[in-house]
Amino acid sequence: MKPRILITSRPAHDIDDIWASRFPEYVYATDTEALRQSGAVVTIVPISEPEDAKVLLGAIDGLVVAGGRDINPKCYGQERGEFTQEPHDALDASDLALLRTARELEIPTLGICRGMQALNVMCGGTLNQNIAGISKEHGKVPTGFADKVRHRHRVYLEKDSWLAKNFERDEIETNSVHHQSCDKIGEGLKVTARTKDGIIEGIESVTNWHALGVQWHPELLDNPEEFFGSFVDLVREHRENHDRRSEH
Repeated sequence: MKPRILITSRPAHDIDDIWASRFPEYVYATDTEALRQSGAVVTIVPISEPEDAKVLLGAIDGLVVAGGRDINPKCYGQERGEFTQEPHDALDASDLALLRTARELEIPTLGICRGMQALNVMCGGTLNQNIAGISKEHGKVPTGFADKVRHRHRVYLEKDSWLAKNFERDEIETNSVHHQSCDKIGEGLKVTARTKDGIIEGIESVTNWHALGVQWHPELLDNPEEFFGSFVDLVREHRENHDRRSEH
């Protein structure tokens, strides 16, 4: 049977009025298509009540927490900085509950951009609230979507990491559309990728929980199946050794 992967949607008011009474939620089609092409059955979950996380993940083999707006700094013990976006507390609560439950159930998990930052925060880590403009690698984030996608830099991978094994090299070129980054790393995680200026671009779990985060958007690279296919393989292998289907 195909592995079942849950991916989080994002409110369209990430770019519109946060308090609009009606709004759609979305995922990138490149995310879902790459996962499907790699052999997964994909389910999209909207912003949900934290207490429902165990039900949502009860029959799932893998979790992908997507990118999106900035996390409320109160989640990691800071006040909101000048350049931090207006928070969406329901989104934060939903993502953090899913991550917390995935850790409890040892469900393989991938965090993308904001998703990586949420993974770090859930484990007790903190974030740099604004890194835009600190270096050549992390200049001002372009405003137009096409310009954001074209903005690239080099990322250097730790040799013992899942990322290095997946890409079979120790450096790669990625996009860079973020203005925040992980700072203090949470409990049970390690840094597995950085840029030349030292900004953290990848983290992984050091426990029995298969969890990883990347600061870039693999769905916006030229060959997203290369990355997502490896994650689906990880999920499939874990499911074969830890099949919870008989429980649900």
